[in-house]
Amino acid sequence: MSWIKLSRNITEWEWFNDGNTLRLWIYLLTRAQYKDTQYKGMVVRRGQFVASNRRLAEMLELSLN
Repeated sequence: MSWIKLSRNITEWEWFNDGNTLRLWIYLLTRAQYKDTQYKGMVVRRGQFVASNRRLAEMLELSLN
């Protein structure tokens, strides 16, 4: 099991009250690699992950518009 640090100051973030943006941001934080890895012959570095806008929208049940 792994974890992420989340500052208490997140409640002061200008996007905090935008539920979809906050949900997307937390999803991105939790999906990011915690160590370098390979994906289809490409190096995915710590803090990155591979996804398309369409896939993110599907996963979070959001529209692309």
